[in-house]
Amino acid sequence: LHAYEALLLTVKEVESQQVQLLTKRIEALLLYYRHGTLIPMKVQSELRLIKNDLSVILNRLEGCGQALQYVLEDDEEMALMNLSLLKSKPVLYK
Repeated sequence: LHAYEALLLTVKEVESQQVQLLTKRIEALLLYYRHGTLIPMKVQSELRLIKNDLSVILNRLEGCGQALQYVLEDDEEMALMNLSLLKSKPVLYK
């Protein structure tokens, strides 16, 4: 469980940093929408780039979720993660 916790915290931290950067970019662009004026092509292009960046983040998170699910469903993988028991009784895993 410690390995899962470390993995999840790492993924959360990395992706949170990416989302914070995107949030700053989005906040700057929202000013154009608040004024109710026409949106310049430059802003529309930036929004499209942000959307693509968010899609990449979502795909990475889905991939992490699928990998974790795969490991959780594999009894052998789960047994090999019990490092304390593996170290003290390696014969059990042969």
